[in-house]
Amino acid sequence: AASYNDVFRRKWEYYFAYCEGAFATRTLGCSQLVFTRTYNEDFSDDKLQKLIATLLVPLLEKLDTASAQVKTKIIGLLSQINRKLKSNPGITIPIEALAKSTFSKPSIEFSQSFKLMYLPIAVERSDQQQLLTIVPQILDAINGRPVSQITILVNAVFTAIGNISDLGDEQIRAFGFSTGSLYRAVIFLRYATDLFMFNPVQAVSQSASAAIAAGLSVSAQGIITNDHKALWTSDSKCLEDMKRRLLQIVSSDSAFPVSLPGIVHEQRLLALVCASCDPFFARISSDAKDSIKRLCPVNFESSTFVKAAYAMMLGSGKENNRRSPATVAVRLRIFSFIGKSAAAASMFPECTEVVGNSLFGSDINSSLRRQGIAFLQWVICSAPQDALERNSADLLQLIRRILDDSNDSGSGSAINDDIIRGSAFVAWGNLAKRVSLLGTDDLDNLRTMFGAFNTEPNAIHLSIQEALLAMLPAYKPGRLPRQTQEKLLEFLSQQLKSSAHQARYCAIRYSISVFSFSTIEARWLCMLGLADSKHEIRSLSRSGLMVPALSGIAENEQADLLPDLAHVIGFLHSNIGDALNPLVYGGMIDFVRSLLLAKGLLQLNAACDDPREISVYLSGFSDLDMGAHQLSTQPLRRGMRLALSGLDCKCALSNCTASQMWMDIIRVALTNVRISESTALVKSFGCLIELLSLGAPEVALSFFDSRDLLLPFLESRDYIVQRYAAQALAVVYAVKLKAIGQRGIQADSEFWNGQAVSLMNRLLETSDQKEQPKLLDKIHGSILAMSHIALGLVVAQKSLQKTWSDLGLLRLGEAIEKIYLSLTQKIQAINKGTAFPSTAISLCMAIGAAGMASLASSSGNKQDGSSDSDKCTLASIVDIGKQANTVRLQDAALDGLSRLVLGNPSLDTVFIESMRSLARVVSKKNIDLHFRIGRAVAIAIGRFKCTLVELGWTFPFDPATVYSEQQLEANVQALETTLDILVNTMAISTNLQDRQAAVVWILSLVQMCPDMRQITPWLPKLHSC
Repeated sequence: AASYNDVFRRKWEYYFAYCEGAFATRTLGCSQLVFTRTYNEDFSDDKLQKLIATLLVPLLEKLDTASAQVKTKIIGLLSQINRKLKSNPGITIPIEALAKSTFSKPSIEFSQSFKLMYLPIAVERSDQQQLLTIVPQILDAINGRPVSQITILVNAVFTAIGNISDLGDEQIRAFGFSTGSLYRAVIFLRYATDLFMFNPVQAVSQSASAAIAAGLSVSAQGIITNDHKALWTSDSKCLEDMKRRLLQIVSSDSAFPVSLPGIVHEQRLLALVCASCDPFFARISSDAKDSIKRLCPVNFESSTFVKAAYAMMLGSGKENNRRSPATVAVRLRIFSFIGKSAAAASMFPECTEVVGNSLFGSDINSSLRRQGIAFLQWVICSAPQDALERNSADLLQLIRRILDDSNDSGSGSAINDDIIRGSAFVAWGNLAKRVSLLGTDDLDNLRTMFGAFNTEPNAIHLSIQEALLAMLPAYKPGRLPRQTQEKLLEFLSQQLKSSAHQARYCAIRYSISVFSFSTIEARWLCMLGLADSKHEIRSLSRSGLMVPALSGIAENEQADLLPDLAHVIGFLHSNIGDALNPLVYGGMIDFVRSLLLAKGLLQLNAACDDPREISVYLSGFSDLDMGAHQLSTQPLRRGMRLALSGLDCKCALSNCTASQMWMDIIRVALTNVRISESTALVKSFGCLIELLSLGAPEVALSFFDSRDLLLPFLESRDYIVQRYAAQALAVVYAVKLKAIGQRGIQADSEFWNGQAVSLMNRLLETSDQKEQPKLLDKIHGSILAMSHIALGLVVAQKSLQKTWSDLGLLRLGEAIEKIYLSLTQKIQAINKGTAFPSTAISLCMAIGAAGMASLASSSGNKQDGSSDSDKCTLASIVDIGKQANTVRLQDAALDGLSRLVLGNPSLDTVFIESMRSLARVVSKKNIDLHFRIGRAVAIAIGRFKCTLVELGWTFPFDPATVYSEQQLEANVQALETTLDILVNTMAISTNLQDRQAAVVWILSLVQMCPDMRQITPWLPKLHSC
């Protein structure tokens, strides 16, 4: 020993000390055994039964305390008993005593393995009542035991349930799931769920290396199959019977009443889901589905349910013994529950893993992928904001992976599924909507989204559009830096050229929503969108050009909502070359006109003593007429006048004034053939008339040299274009005459008595031509032009307060008289069949213009009687109205009548009787004729003061400089006569048309002439009518 070192000697001494202590504590022992047959004689069954009943459990318990020598003898005795049990199947084992001894002692004791060895044998040989008693005890004892013991206990439970012949509600209640511990119910449902996931494919092999069922691990499958030694692992019929019995218990409301905690019913649902997805036993699947329908409601917001569901979908456990995900069918059913759960959407990262596993995992199909992407959308829409922001990068990465190359995922056609890809785009849009910081500054998201229109199939385009619209809130007005806004505008303008109409739609939507209304560049994109081939894009573009409601907004904020007019007109003037499409040009005209109205009304509202008068117009401009008709009320005319007067400033983009550029824009319609042949021409003419009549006189003077542009439009087939061209000529001639007359006319008399008279004569000669279909438009235009030019010249002459002689323009005055005489003769000759109906319309309108000129030429209310010619003219127009077969001709006749009487007040009595006779031809089909007649009565009797707007005053002069105060007042005598006839004759007439006309005419007078003091005394009688 001296030759060994100290370390070796200490180790040797430690070894001896360890052995001494181990022998002293009986941890180690040394025995000499001699194996002999202790009991060689045969026992009878009764004797053996008695021996087992009295000695088996004590012998097993003695194993924990006996010495090694005694243990050896006991083990030998137990071997003898085992042989006797195998050869005598009728011998029973005291299962209650065995269970009590087994479950009351710690699971680590030496005797436990021997006791558990006898437990399955005892179960096999017990009667039904014993089984009902022992099952709850076994379930309660499972907790905390090693896998080997759990395997035996679970096998014993399943065997006991399989051996219960009469499994009714009473027997199921005996298991005590509702009265025992919560653990008992949960553990039973857990292992029942595992058995439902087991199927005959895994039952083919009984080896330890058998295939593992989806949703199970090696140990889990070993537990429910007793390491593949259970009968149901090799017999599919036995497996079906076992599943049927377990399903009967799980489905029983007697075993699991509603009063049990929610976790029990959550586990029941998951167990039933697994049973309902059984691919081999159709009866099991059908019954499970019915049971799910009857199951009490489960709280899908429970964290325990969500965790359990995620565990089944993702798998659970440690790496070396991890459960695999459940089958596709089970996961699809679970999606139907968690797809409505906010708790599931808020549980990160599990929810993201579930989506990824459903899309890119193994053993998946298209249905599961679609459910996965649907769940992704649910997560994005329902997750709490803070959780979503923390995990947005992972979600975005997942979405991008869906849209990237499918070969990387190994999932085959997943990426090529249009529904999945479309849903991925929608999910991306919703994610960007909620997490606005996902790249709004660099526009990468938008570029990728819009670029997808060019790479993705058409079936996905609507989904991309939905995604882009969902992203809109992330790009709120004012959020983007100026430089980014410019990039975005340029990018959107490029998208308007896309072949995908959804891309063009989204580009317009972004230009409307991302940029304020005052951004003219964005409005320009809306104008370009008006030329799109798709109706929905054109409608959206029109909405983007609609001036927002200004009422209810602080005055200091109203002006900020609108762009600067000079800047707008300058921008459009510089881009007019891109607006030669009639639809784009028409939208541009409407947009500028609505802006002019809005600006003017705001100025008018600021200066008005009673803002309520204007507020009705500020509430919205969608109801204002932006088409061909003139402004319908005085506030609108005054507002437009204020706005046009503000266009005299020069634009920063040009040395021209805004008025000049606005005129240039309007002039495009007169020179561009493509626009002049479209409806945009009518809009342009309407704006031209407003600019000439309500703008500064200098504007009309500047246009005088371009008047020849209007002449071709007198031959237009569009009556409205003809009338506008005639009115425009009347305005420029009137303004020119007045301007020159104010400076001294002598220097220009050669023009007026020469060129102007020559024009009038040419128009007259054209109107006298024989009517032929090819010449009708030219004749109609000449009639309108010469009557309106004559009216304009008379208005200018009266505003100068000089006679034609004073002006040195006698020839011009004679030409005007000649025109009026010719018009009178033509209208009187209509009833002899010398005119087409369309010619009658032009003549009626011309007579109306002559009536206004006659009023200007008269001196007050001339009551000295009217000429026979005037009466004949009136009768001719009345006959036209009676014989008219179109509303247009009726309206023209009524307009001509009202204006004729306006200029010849002495015709009032004849006029009223004529209107009465015209009213009697009204039938149920044209009952609205009463209202149009009533309007004509109000215009003729109410006179110019009350009907200025209705008469379409188009001259930039104050009417007070043309008409005397007496001329502007109502026709008092005619009004009295009219009211007397209405109240005392027509209202009480036996003729239905008379009574109808009386009511409508009275209403028209009160509505159109509310401020006439002459009506006040008649109001009581009018109300009684």
